[in-house]
Amino acid sequence: MSITYIAHSALQAADGNYCGVIADSDGRYRLYASFTVPDEWCMFICDTQDADTIALRGVNNLYLSRVYYSKDDPHAIVAAKASVDVYSRFTVTRPDPTDQSLIYLKADDNTYLSVIKDSPDNTPYIRSGKVTPDEWCKFRFQTVAVGVSPST
Repeated sequence: MSITYIAHSALQAADGNYCGVIADSDGRYRLYASFTVPDEWCMFICDTQDADTIALRGVNNLYLSRVYYSKDDPHAIVAAKASVDVYSRFTVTRPDPTDQSLIYLKADDNTYLSVIKDSPDNTPYIRSGKVTPDEWCKFRFQTVAVGVSPST
């Protein structure tokens, strides 16, 4: 038997809030930037896909993915995929080469993930869709916990 170390990472938005998965009224696990302290729903396992691409798996064991629900919600980021596909891979770029923890995430459609505050209840959620990154596209990528998983 061997031991596998699993690092749990968190994304912190420009306003200091952490991104976490919350089940909405439709049962979708949307990504919101509304946690002042990271809890288990803010923890992600980062699976490196290649040198610049990652997939993020949430506590519900599903990967974050860009999902088209409607013309009013075309770029939702939701923990929805059991396996990695083109919609659940995000390209990582760095807005500041001197700060390796500050990142942009670019979706498969070549747009940036961003905090959006136009929901009816003003809850800040994450979606892709910005062609040019701004302050709300910056996320601080942090390792917040390391777990141990026995492997056979």
